[in-house]
Amino acid sequence: MYLKRSGNANLKPITEVVVEKMGEKFVLVTIKNNYEDKDLLNDSPYYWRLVMESINPPLEISLNRESGQIQEITFFISEEDINEKQELSCKKINENTLIDTDLFVEYNYYNDTEGKYSVYFENRSLVCIFDNQIPSNISISNENISYLFNDKGNLIGFLVNNLNTTALDVLKESSLLI
Repeated sequence: MYLKRSGNANLKPITEVVVEKMGEKFVLVTIKNNYEDKDLLNDSPYYWRLVMESINPPLEISLNRESGQIQEITFFISEEDINEKQELSCKKINENTLIDTDLFVEYNYYNDTEGKYSVYFENRSLVCIFDNQIPSNISISNENISYLFNDKGNLIGFLVNNLNTTALDVLKESSLLI
């Protein structure tokens, strides 16, 4: 079950993107949203994981249990995860999105969904799409991160803009970006 959009957030995060080389043609990407209001960061957030049938660990999204704001996204990129660029034609729905946390139950802070993701690069951007779906709506959180939704309001990917020189260099050094 995909994460579902539940509303708009008032606070914009400051987003930090780190790309670490794990091996030849294999990197770890961490996207961390930092908020000025430290109460928005939980010590025990909810975790939604997209579990793939591959050697890669799952893509993981941590959510604030109370507000539904995305705190962190971690995922690995290997050569097999890279796809051809697709044209994004999305309607802007708002500035920052909250995620519905109703699919999590109190005694289980994890929700695993089977599927796969693919990524492609365009200029200084990285696009990640779940299960080859076609997004229809985009929620621009800040200049670095936007979330992609289908017409049912399900989160089906994200767009990382303005990758810094260090991240681009790691992708090139790992032979994932030419």
